[in-house]
Amino acid sequence: MPKKFAVFSDKEKILLQPFYQTTEFSIGCGPRFSHWKDRKVTDLKEVKPIDPILFVSSVPLWDNEVVLWGVRKILELGTPLRPIVVRLHPLAVVRSRMRRWLKQAAQKGFLTISTASLQEDILQSAIVIGMNSTVLEEGAAMGRAILVLQSDDYLSFATPIVAHFPVAKLTPHSIEECI
Repeated sequence: MPKKFAVFSDKEKILLQPFYQTTEFSIGCGPRFSHWKDRKVTDLKEVKPIDPILFVSSVPLWDNEVVLWGVRKILELGTPLRPIVVRLHPLAVVRSRMRRWLKQAAQKGFLTISTASLQEDILQSAIVIGMNSTVLEEGAAMGRAILVLQSDDYLSFATPIVAHFPVAKLTPHSIEECI
């Protein structure tokens, strides 16, 4: 470890400090978020009833299982109140059967698999839903509602600044309440 190292919160600092006693930890913001520090609430667009639900994945298989289970659950409950957009992390680990299901759902018009930029996706959405993705923090910084999915099968380490919701209880109504 370097002699000085920036972490995102006191929680990480407390977790790492006992293992790296000669390293000085400071709280810092990653460059990914630095362009938001000068934004004002008036810079953010108002959410419209037609703005989509953005489901975002991360790299690990277990996160993606939970996020895509949430997508599937919403679609199985009938026609969603808003369009659904799925944004997979470029390195997302997803089982082949789930990739096939996702592709078929997109071909049938039930959802869209995003090819837009991350900022476009977030700005166009009404809510960002995920599990352990830093896109959740970026969505919050852009003024979007955030919903962190939880599962009894996997731990969620996502941001504590927003609502955490069990994926098994996810409904279109619960999403609208969060928005």
